[in-house]
Amino acid sequence: MWDSHRIRRSTDSHSINTGRPRRRDICARHRYRVTGTVAVSNIVIPSTFLTERHRAAGVRIKVSTTVTEITGDGERCTGVRLANGDTIPADVVVVGIGVIPNVEPVAVAGAEAPNGLLVDSHGRTTLPDILAAGDCALMGDGGLRLESIPNAAAQAKAVVETLTDSPPSGTDVPWFWSTQYDCRLKIIGVP
Repeated sequence: MWDSHRIRRSTDSHSINTGRPRRRDICARHRYRVTGTVAVSNIVIPSTFLTERHRAAGVRIKVSTTVTEITGDGERCTGVRLANGDTIPADVVVVGIGVIPNVEPVAVAGAEAPNGLLVDSHGRTTLPDILAAGDCALMGDGGLRLESIPNAAAQAKAVVETLTDSPPSGTDVPWFWSTQYDCRLKIIGVP
């Protein structure tokens, strides 16, 4: 929370934001408070509408490049250097890196946990009395962890059905959302 309050108080310099829709909603919210916000992404934003919405709000967008270095003066951040050679001044950098699941105790007990706890569609791990749901759950043969609130809720529902021997209510199609300005982006399915 301290960091979010600090970002809110930053009103006169650039902010750099990388990547996916959830990070871009930070970019959209922060834009109301700063003079220059830049979104940096190694992928092209898949929506022309949202790209233009960001640009209309004054967000500069740099795509097909990555941040290679956060620069500083020894005491604070002064900017970022991009793989394409550009340098963007910034006193605040928001970096979306991802989540590393903390599953070591269950892995030590013998559960398969290559990048999360391997679970079936009912939340059962490879240990008979351990179930899992949420960001730590690695779904199916392809090993996919979906880090989203709707997915965690659907997995929790499946775990409750398993624990209570209730018939499964079916598999939900994964979906995600992001609020950017006055728009809500909903993504259905997994690419």
